[in-house]
Amino acid sequence: MAKSTIKHIGVIGTGSWATALVKVLTENEYTINWYFHKPTTVNKIKQSKCNPKYLSDITLRTEKINFYTQLDEFICRSDVLLFAIPSAFFLKVFSSSICLKEKILVSAVKGILPEYNQTVSEYFVKTLNISEKNIVIISGPSHAEEVANKKETYLTFSSRHNVTAQNIGQLFQTDYIHIHFSDDVKGAEYAAVLKNVFAIGIGIAYGLGYGDNFIAILLSRAAKEMHAFLQALHLSERDFLSASYLGDLVVTAYSKHSRNRRLGYYIGQYGDVEKALSKMKMVAEGYYNAKSIHLKNKELSVSLKFAEKVFLILFHAKSPEQTFMEIEKFLN
Repeated sequence: MAKSTIKHIGVIGTGSWATALVKVLTENEYTINWYFHKPTTVNKIKQSKCNPKYLSDITLRTEKINFYTQLDEFICRSDVLLFAIPSAFFLKVFSSSICLKEKILVSAVKGILPEYNQTVSEYFVKTLNISEKNIVIISGPSHAEEVANKKETYLTFSSRHNVTAQNIGQLFQTDYIHIHFSDDVKGAEYAAVLKNVFAIGIGIAYGLGYGDNFIAILLSRAAKEMHAFLQALHLSERDFLSASYLGDLVVTAYSKHSRNRRLGYYIGQYGDVEKALSKMKMVAEGYYNAKSIHLKNKELSVSLKFAEKVFLILFHAKSPEQTFMEIEKFLN
């Protein structure tokens, strides 16, 4: 599908990342379709020209947006479908019974679907029999807040079909968004999953009062585990130091915008996962990702000591303080 034939871009997702991407597309003069489950939210956006729940200080060009509340109609009227919803809720929003074979499917989802323990592209290919050439993955480092405020950002568009990746990437290119391309779909998706898990762990360390010296060693360990996992998953000559791998890990671990780091910080502060979750206003994908990576690694048997410790804190009520004393020992 050449860029010129892409006339109807549909966005599924109403959170901060979806809102930021809608802003980019409409400011690039594309008219987009945007699906909402609740008609009341549509009315509020039309009236205020902003998303009242996410990035509410950002003005949206509503004259460039066609709003839909019927999913079947929305999909029928879209050539490209951009998914920007938390992985844990993906199948609650999206119905697999709808025919997608003629669509270009773009995933900005940074997680694994827990019902299948598959990434979005794996779900499309293995479960829905969608051709790999019709799938594109968007990866960062890319906090929605910075994209919406036109901060310098570098996005990677990954696909097994280079022309498809280029056609989609060009839709988002601006003077502040710089685009790169890759064919490492598995690597891009699983790196985005793992970095969220590690960011929670690093947040816990901050919440417990550890300093930058320790955090640096912890991040080095996270990078080592991520690289080993990606190579075991799909052996490749990928440049692990590039933006969509190490770059995305670093920004998610350190940034004030990182909801995964924030969740970890609350866990370290309170010593209680449920209380930490109750403090969160947005979904931290790493919470769900930790269990998914634990299950996936049963197939791969990679040494993921740090990721496994995060999993134990999140799902087996292990003491954050005691667990990090154990982490100190294996980092020596």
